[in-house]
Amino acid sequence: MTPEQRFEIIETKLQGITETVQLIFNMQRDNENRFAGLTRIIEIEHESIKALERIALAHEQRLDDIEGH
Repeated sequence: MTPEQRFEIIETKLQGITETVQLIFNMQRDNENRFAGLTRIIEIEHESIKALERIALAHEQRLDDIEGH
């Protein structure tokens, strides 16, 4: 095998590795974006649950007031 042939083989393998690394990088970036979106959805749901809790407590207090407790 000549040095030129070895160089071509190494260059081909390096190109494959470079493409694989780029693919993994893009996948990681996409996962981070999805995770950020899911995190925001969870935050919104948490805020909604807390709001419902406040409403339920207010209604409970009103019922207690009506019942004379």
